[in-house]
Amino acid sequence: PAAGGIALAVILGWVALAPADLRGLPNLGLHVAMLCLVLAVVLREDGMLSRFLQLRPVVRVGQISYGIYLYHLIALFVAHQGLERVGADGLWTVFVVYCLVSVVMAEVSFRTLERVFMPGVAREPGRA
Repeated sequence: PAAGGIALAVILGWVALAPADLRGLPNLGLHVAMLCLVLAVVLREDGMLSRFLQLRPVVRVGQISYGIYLYHLIALFVAHQGLERVGADGLWTVFVVYCLVSVVMAEVSFRTLERVFMPGVAREPGRA
């Protein structure tokens, strides 16, 4: 049950201690750790991270994740360009705005386009 937490700790440690250039073995190591995290949470639904994964915002990100995948590079460009123009293009600022813009774009896409093609998810519970 602790495998997910251990994998997450390894990823966070890896990111904190990794060199700026992740090409080669550091990149492979990070991806192997992320694979272990995915395996841990898929194979053991009752694992250490289960309560976190059941939080409503986390579930919603899972529902709109395809849109995040589709639009994330556009969101990165928008965040980077917008913040650069106002002189606030620090690494963490760009990251936070990039994540928020990605989620907003994916949410809009899900509500206006993707749901049309998903008959079983046409309306959210309690909504007309």
